[in-house]
This record gives sequence, C-alpha cells and structure tokens, in this order.
Amino acid sequence: HAPAPEMIATLILIFLQPQLALSSDFSGSIEVRAGEHIMEPRDPASQKAVFLGRKKWKPSESSIAVLGLKAWADAQPGDKNQLPSEDQNEVRIHDTYFQYETGKWIFRIGQQQVVWGETFGTFYSDLVNPKDLRQGLPLDFSEVRRPTPALNVKYILNHASVQVLYLPQPQFHIMPLPGSEYFPKINEKVGFASVK
Repeated sequence: HAPAPEMIATLILIFLQPQLALSSDFSGSIEVRAGEHIMEPRDPASQKAVFLGRKKWKPSESSIAVLGLKAWADAQPGDKNQLPSEDQNEVRIHDTYFQYETGKWIFRIGQQQVVWGETFGTFYSDLVNPKDLRQGLPLDFSEVRRPTPALNVKYILNHASVQVLYLPQPQFHIMPLPGSEYFPKINEKVGFASVK
C-alpha cells in the first residue's frame, strides 16, 4: 500500500531539520525524530516532528517581551484508535512573558520556565514547571518542561539571589495514556489486569 502523507512529510523533514533565523528577533527550529521497535513486531514506534518558534521585542532598555509557540505531530503515536487527538498532535503557547529589570530587581510575568536544578536522569529540584512525559524521559529536560503562568520576582545580591514566585493555578505532569508507546505496562509486572 502507498505510504501515508504524514510519513512522507516526516521522511522529507528528517533531512532538513533547519534552524530558522528570519530576523535577529525571531528564532526557531524544526526537529524530526523517528523510532523503530527492535523486538517483534518490528514496525515504526514514532515519527514525530516538532516546531519551536520564539519572537522577542525590546520596548525599552530595561524591558523585553517574548512570544513562543510549540507545535508537534506524531504519525505513529501508538494505538491511534485508543489515543485522543491531543496525544497525536498539539499546538500551544510556549515561553510567553513580559520582563522588566530595574537595578537589582527583575520582574517577569506570563508563561515561563523556572529551573531550580536537575541531575542526570532525574529532576528532583526542578519542580516548578510540570513535565510532558508522553514521549518518555529525555536526557535534556528542557524538551519536556511546560511553561506555566507565574509572577516571578528576583532580587540579585552580590553572591546570591532571592526569588519569589506566585503561581495562580496548579499545573500537573502530563502522563502517557494507555495505548501509547510510553505507557507503563503495569499488568505485565504485577500480574493483574488493572490498577484503580
């Protein structure tokens, strides 16, 4: 049978993967990943394309505004009949905030990432932003960190800083759903069909 149009597009993009630089204030990237099951049945595990774009304005010397967008689509997300459309593709606002600096103070409001630290293979102190774990755990956690609405105030001292965050609404990790590639096969490990 003829290959699906999204598969053809994925194969074409594998060789492109451009870094976009339309102007000094706009940056972006297109990344394509393909995965294959190495055990039986040998078939495609994932064919995912990710677009990330960022536009920056500088209204004054002490302020900046950023608008970010992230979009992705997976031609092979797992069981397409079982998964909702949001686990097959997504378009969302990424880093989008306004920042103002005066003296030793930095004020930032909007969708943002706050990184307090991470270690290889875990993010025990990187706990402000929820993670999107539908594609497993990557080596670079910035790939799965989801910006969250926040008011972020930082005061810079000589050898330290003080930071105060206000998060108006709690945000939670997005976990893989049953039928997806990265859903844990609990019943195979514990010997019963479901956990409620």
